[in-house]
Amino acid sequence: QPSDRGLPFPTWRPYQQETLDAIESSPARWFFLVAPTGFGKSAVACALSDKPVLLLTHTKQLQDQYSELGVAVAKGRQNFESLRYAGVSADIAPCNWGESCCTPRSSCPYIRQRDHAERSPTKVLNYAYAANCARQGLFQNNAWLVCDEGHLIDDAVGEALAVEPPSWLGASLEWPHDWQSLEAWKAWSARVGKILPPIASAGSMPYRR
Repeated sequence: QPSDRGLPFPTWRPYQQETLDAIESSPARWFFLVAPTGFGKSAVACALSDKPVLLLTHTKQLQDQYSELGVAVAKGRQNFESLRYAGVSADIAPCNWGESCCTPRSSCPYIRQRDHAERSPTKVLNYAYAANCARQGLFQNNAWLVCDEGHLIDDAVGEALAVEPPSWLGASLEWPHDWQSLEAWKAWSARVGKILPPIASAGSMPYRR
């Protein structure tokens, strides 16, 4: 029964149990579940027996829907306010660049929800935040990776890898003449690295979305 798998309803909808059994008994590594609205695909994902399960969605609104199934939610820093600086969101608080804002660190609302989700058997992140966490080695070693709204994965990956240089950069540094040359872009990025402030390094960027 669904309640045996931690779900908050007493019975399965049609074909949910069969779908779950087919997935869990298959030796395949990849599965594509295509079903109409109302089938309950989210419940099937949450009911997977091997844990931990990492769920990814495109929107924060869908994350909130998963929370109704008892799934731990983790979102980016800008969804939380700094405890030390009233009215300042955690993604622009000084703690992102070395200053201590929350003492102890575990009192930070952002850190609390992130650590709770990482310890939980089933958790849900949005694609943008998951990409930032992956760069930091967070939320790894899961038994299942479930990509909800799979048709939007291409867009999510593109957004995660996109580079948006500041407007003043174009005036400070000429763009590569051969924009199709990988070597030209490598040389250009090396020059950019010398003039951008250290704060732009990947390791110091706050977790967003």
